[in-house]
Amino acid sequence: MIRVDKEKIYESHGYQFKNFINLSLEEKLMILEWRNSEKVRRMMVNKEIIAQEDHLKFIEGLSERDDCYYWLVSKSGVNIGVLDLIHVDYDKDEAEMGFYINPDEAGSGFEFMIECDYFVYAQLKLGNNYITVNVNNKDILLFGKYLGVVYEGTKQIGDDIYYFSNHSNGDYVIEHYEEFNLRDYARFIKNNKHLSLTL
Repeated sequence: MIRVDKEKIYESHGYQFKNFINLSLEEKLMILEWRNSEKVRRMMVNKEIIAQEDHLKFIEGLSERDDCYYWLVSKSGVNIGVLDLIHVDYDKDEAEMGFYINPDEAGSGFEFMIECDYFVYAQLKLGNNYITVNVNNKDILLFGKYLGVVYEGTKQIGDDIYYFSNHSNGDYVIEHYEEFNLRDYARFIKNNKHLSLTL
């Protein structure tokens, strides 16, 4: 059953997960800059540039909510990216996980994404993760397949098409965490780069 302590700075394999409600103003503005970058924004459901006032108001409102959580993820003092859980349903023990990386830290993406998955399943004890990925986001689609995700279909949100999986749990991630490495992932990508994701 999922458990979240908003006040806690979680640690996992050298990574720190700091809830948005505990961020400094400087950190909040840094995240807004990442989120509004073209590289991040073009893969989001909401592709609009977010105004500073709206961003700060949204973060302020998170302290009163238990249906979504956002963390700034860092390692060795370097801010790597953002992890979020939305549509959290405690009765069904499920949520939808998402993340995006600091555009200046793209080389840290593989380890960051593996750690986010591990953290959500092993520390927060999430039972089921809904996954929604833009069909044009080939890197994340293949990353999901590397972790054993089976995409079940497509759905349209606004003008974009997304692959989805409604039945992803963390058993595979937790069981194989120690085996995941960049070399094997690179080999997987090479062998599957022409893989048709059409369902």
